[in-house]
Amino acid sequence: MKKYVAIRAKYYKKAAGKKVIAHALRKGAHANNQNVTKPENQNQNIYSFDDKKFNEIEKKHKEAIGKNPQKNRNAIFETVIIFSEENFSKVGAKNHEEYLEKYMENIKEEYGFEPLGFALHLDEGGENVNTHAHAYFYNFDFKKKKAPLRDLMKKGNDANGQVNKLNPQFVKMQDVATSTFEPIGYIRGESKDVTSAEHKSKEKFVKDKLAQVKNSINDSKIILGEQMGERLKNENEILKQVSENHELKKENKKLKTLNEVLKEQVQKWVKSGLNYIKKSLKVGKAKEEAEETIEEEPNIHKDIKKVFYEEVSNIAKNNEIKNNYQEIKEEQKNKRKNKIKI
Repeated sequence: MKKYVAIRAKYYKKAAGKKVIAHALRKGAHANNQNVTKPENQNQNIYSFDDKKFNEIEKKHKEAIGKNPQKNRNAIFETVIIFSEENFSKVGAKNHEEYLEKYMENIKEEYGFEPLGFALHLDEGGENVNTHAHAYFYNFDFKKKKAPLRDLMKKGNDANGQVNKLNPQFVKMQDVATSTFEPIGYIRGESKDVTSAEHKSKEKFVKDKLAQVKNSINDSKIILGEQMGERLKNENEILKQVSENHELKKENKKLKTLNEVLKEQVQKWVKSGLNYIKKSLKVGKAKEEAEETIEEEPNIHKDIKKVFYEEVSNIAKNNEIKNNYQEIKEEQKNKRKNKIKI
């Protein structure tokens, strides 16, 4: 049975950090963000604080130093604690609360960060739940009257005088996590440097999802191709019946050319839709790709368009195209008008 616990760390300026906290607490629009792939589990999430806590600690910070803290400082420090799902399920979510509180106190004792609180998430993942918690700290040591992060960022040199590949402080932070959660069955996972972009489980999820997308988009191409083929077949049949008339023969030639153009447009449209899906799964938002897909929209029956956008939105888990279709179309229409005026 897998029993690992691992962490990754990040830090933020004040404005960016407060947005990250709003995401973690599922506040407002963040309740339905792209990372939430299992909304039915959202009521199982556990939160130990609210978004007012930061302002309370910042006020104490101001009182402690006798002036306003620097606006451009690194204000929030975050560690994401990743639990193996097997051991997490065995222990139970509720039994992790006490140890998450202990972990935050241990980090404070070791480094001086002031705990804000944690958010335990059970509403993310692919086939399996991505069991993890976000632990947030205010970057100020009230005993030493300084920001701990500044010291933590120094990698130092190894025994050979070379700069350490990994920051020893963050490697040690993994040790703190291991010792804290060891009583409930966890063992050490992989160390992560503060500059790590994504933890392994999310990378695997995106990789698997992109593989599914590739298969799904191929199926969608076949369906769309069949629909388009049937329509073109019917149009060609009509043209064949009236081709005895010389004028209609000319019209037939024009329509064949239009069909070739239409095929090319459909290919560009499908390609844009694929880019939209890939960007959505990697980043969450894909506004430019949504605009490009609608821009490449061929002149075909609206029912076919509807089927295509439904498929693309479902695979991408992103309703940017569906929700903003009319708005994007209107913006594109206005751009064309402005070009004509110029």
